[in-house]
Amino acid sequence: MSKNEIQSNDVVVADTIFTPVMDVKVATQGFKDFQRLKMELLSESDIVKIMGKDHVKKSGWNKLGLFFGASTRTVSSKKTYNPDGSYEWEVTVEAYKKNKDGVEIYNVQRSALVSSLEKEQSEGQKNSPRKSHDVFASAETRAEGRALAAFFGTGEVSAEEMAGESNPIPQQKPTVPECPCSIADTVITDNINTVGLHQCGNCLKPINKVRFEHVKKFKDAQSNPMEDIPNVEDQQEKEAD
Repeated sequence: MSKNEIQSNDVVVADTIFTPVMDVKVATQGFKDFQRLKMELLSESDIVKIMGKDHVKKSGWNKLGLFFGASTRTVSSKKTYNPDGSYEWEVTVEAYKKNKDGVEIYNVQRSALVSSLEKEQSEGQKNSPRKSHDVFASAETRAEGRALAAFFGTGEVSAEEMAGESNPIPQQKPTVPECPCSIADTVITDNINTVGLHQCGNCLKPINKVRFEHVKKFKDAQSNPMEDIPNVEDQQEKEAD
C-alpha cells in the first residue's frame, strides 16, 4: 500500500477528493446514533405529519442543535418588491459548530424565500401591519431548518416549509380589458379569441358573454320593430350588478 492510500473498513481508497475524512465504520455508526438519538430527543409536539410523512418543526431542530452543539445565525436578508405590490423576503442562515476551545470547526449556509402572497393565501394577512415581519420570520425559519438539515446531513424538509408548500400561491390569471362600449355602440364581429369571446368591431376588445347576449337581443329587436326593444340603460345596470 502506498503512502497516498488509506485503509478503511478493509477497502483500499485512493487519496483523492472522494477520500472519506473519517473511518467508514465510525461514520456509519455515527449516523445510526444520530437517528436513534433524534427519535429519543424529539417529542410528539416537535413533529407534524404532512401528506402522510413526519416532518420536524422548528422546536425539534432547536433541540437537535442544542444537543449536538450546533448554533445558527442569520447572515443576510433581502426584501424585493414586485410590480403588483407584493414582495418577497429572502433570508440566509448559517448553521455552525465550535470546538471546546471556541474555534469554529464547521459551518453550512442555506437560504429561503417567502412571498407576501403566500401569507395572504394561507393566513389572510392582506393589509396586516405585521405581515412584513411575519413573511421575514417565515423565511428565516425555513432557512434555519434547511441549514440545520444540511448541517446534520439528513436532507429533511422542515414542517414549516412543507406547510408552505401545501398552500401554494394561486396563479393569477392575466386580466384582459373587455369592451367598454354601450350596448347600442357595441358591434359583434365573427372574430373570436382563445377563450371563446367575440370581438367588438368598434373598440376591438372582447365582449363578455352577458354583454354579448344583451347586445344580440338589442340588435335583433332593432331589426324586428314588432318586438320590444330592451331598455339600454336597464341592461347596462344589470351588467354592473
